[in-house]
Amino acid sequence: MSTEIQYRLRKVLSRAVLVTMALALLVTACNRLEEGGYFAQTESGCRVIKVIDGDTIDLACPESSVERTRLVGFDTPEKFDARCDAELQRARLAEDYLRGIFAKADTIEVQRLGLDRYHRRLAVVTLDGRDLAEHMISAGHARAYSGGPRQGWCP
Repeated sequence: MSTEIQYRLRKVLSRAVLVTMALALLVTACNRLEEGGYFAQTESGCRVIKVIDGDTIDLACPESSVERTRLVGFDTPEKFDARCDAELQRARLAEDYLRGIFAKADTIEVQRLGLDRYHRRLAVVTLDGRDLAEHMISAGHARAYSGGPRQGWCP
């Protein structure tokens, strides 16, 4: 094999190694976000460890195990029981938005309430002093909701 070919081959391989390393870092960052390593700890000592969908998270609190938590004050499109493609797409956007604002928050306050009919913890959340429901509604990813029948998300 000629020296020129060896040089070009080494150059291509070194670029491939750099791309592989960059992808590995990206995957690691995404996994940390899913595992909760990226979210701030709440003032109560709980940690948001996972965003399930636009209005449901998993909280790990010192005095209990992981709690599936329904965020109150708003409703987002259904991800797991979407009734149309538009609802599923909106649900994914709401989930991504929620994950993003948790990741950017300096302070997360969680007021844990009782349980809902699905045995999820209910909680009011404040991010950097602003109610999470306001964040989600003003961004167009949620509707105000205080219980009872919900409106559909399909056109």
